Amino acid sequence: NGLAGDPSSTQSAIILPHPGDTSIYIIFTIDSRTNSGTKGLRYSEVDMDLDSGLGEIIVKNILLTAPAAEKLTAVKNNDNNTFWVIAHKYNSRDFVTYLVDASGVNTTPLVERLEPNIDYGRSAGQMKLSPDGAKLAFVTNTSSSEAIPIVGYSEITT
Repeated sequence: NGLAGDPSSTQSAIILPHPGDTSIYIIFTIDSRTNSGTKGLRYSEVDMDLDSGLGEIIVKNILLTAPAAEKLTAVKNNDNNTFWVIAHKYNSRDFVTYLVDASGVNTTPLVERLEPNIDYGRSAGQMKLSPDGAKLAFVTNTSSSEAIPIVGYSEITT
């Protein structure tokens, strides 16, 4: 109840196990373009040992970046003990990457500035990483059939 995000967002939430605590899960939520991404990318934590095993929110709606486009993805790092969570800032060229390790969510992102700018018309659509984190792909919703190349993306798992 009351988690940020939006039901109309392309990828409204991703849930990851906490690398440092097997009873805690981290929920990343992202806003939709209908709100111009103003709620942004946020995270919450659930402790599954609470409420007789049903779980309870222990950290709620911590802002990571705003505004954010509807693009959200995650990949396990090469060490198999950490994750990278990637989102795209709304109406910008910035992709933000957050490390999730045994300490939790590192709130200082790595920022990649890439082409193209993701404006309102392109903010919806799925984003995925290859399993090794070396390739990033995303789709956009535009009224044209233009191809949008991604220029400058670097491998994050090294």
